Amino acid sequence: MITRLVSLAAVAGVATLAVAAPATAAATPTLQAGAAEIVGYHPVTLTGTAEPGSKVALYETAIGLNDFQPAIEYDDPAHLNEQIVLTADAAGKFTVSRYLDTGFRFQVRQGSAVSNTVTVYSRLAVGLSGSSPSAGRADLTAWNVPGQPGLAYQFQQRQADGSWKTVRTGVGAANGAFLDATLTGLAAGTYTYRAHVAGDAAQGVRDNYSKTVTVTVKGAATGPKPGSVQFTKIRYDSTGADTGTNASLNAEWVKLTNKTGTRINLSGWQVRDAQNIVYTFTGTVYLNAGASLFVQTGKGTNTATNRFWGRAGKGGYVWNNGGDTAQLRTANGVTIDACKWAIVGTGETTC
Repeated sequence: MITRLVSLAAVAGVATLAVAAPATAAATPTLQAGAAEIVGYHPVTLTGTAEPGSKVALYETAIGLNDFQPAIEYDDPAHLNEQIVLTADAAGKFTVSRYLDTGFRFQVRQGSAVSNTVTVYSRLAVGLSGSSPSAGRADLTAWNVPGQPGLAYQFQQRQADGSWKTVRTGVGAANGAFLDATLTGLAAGTYTYRAHVAGDAAQGVRDNYSKTVTVTVKGAATGPKPGSVQFTKIRYDSTGADTGTNASLNAEWVKLTNKTGTRINLSGWQVRDAQNIVYTFTGTVYLNAGASLFVQTGKGTNTATNRFWGRAGKGGYVWNNGGDTAQLRTANGVTIDACKWAIVGTGETTC
């Protein structure tokens, strides 16, 4: 944001230029603006008339200051910070553009002759964005251009009858012309919002609305919830030595039990230990309501009640006798259950 609500005569190195009066009496210069207001941060085109070939000096003031000062060049690097002096062409016409960050008044002066005063207002351009990062929530951000801080904001939601209801208000920060709003407790569905930013009449700044923004609010997550399937027993200390067969590895297992009244498909679910050794259920694996299923470490033929990890050899063991953590996660990475033990004990735990 460019803020010029300061006395322009105070700019370092700038001297007020007095344009000499012509030797003979001349008509008073005139000034017109190409628009009565500018939306956002854009230039206004000023045109005027004076004696052909004569020079006029541009003066301006922010409406909030009402203190005319020489207009200073801020666009042309070759004349940066110099007072703007315009030369009328052979037809007695001149033109200049000035950017507005608030409402402004303009004059041109030729010696003691002062033109009419032109007032141009600044109307805010208001932006709005929105998203739904989680169930029942809409996040909105509104901002204004040219970037006036401390203005009053309203976030409005369109109702079923087409009317607008204000759902959040606030004030833009002193160091930033924007405001965030978080709306919660919303039902899943599509909502339409707009933002309104109040103007500041004392500064010649006028209010405006943003364009509408549609936000599709997410619904609550569906599917099994934590605790719906649980580790009901884990045998982590297998009996016997590994002789190259799966006998000892298959004596190491976890037991999963469906604690709900609904059949659950375990497809894509994972059982993992603290070292991220992972077993993934592939294909369709239904676990009926109240039923249990064993996941054994070694090799074997999968059945409705027994699944086999497929590990072999002395390095095939998964569960540490001295302490480990078993986790059960859905295909979406949601942790459904966990079981942790710290000592050997009896070689098994009921979690």
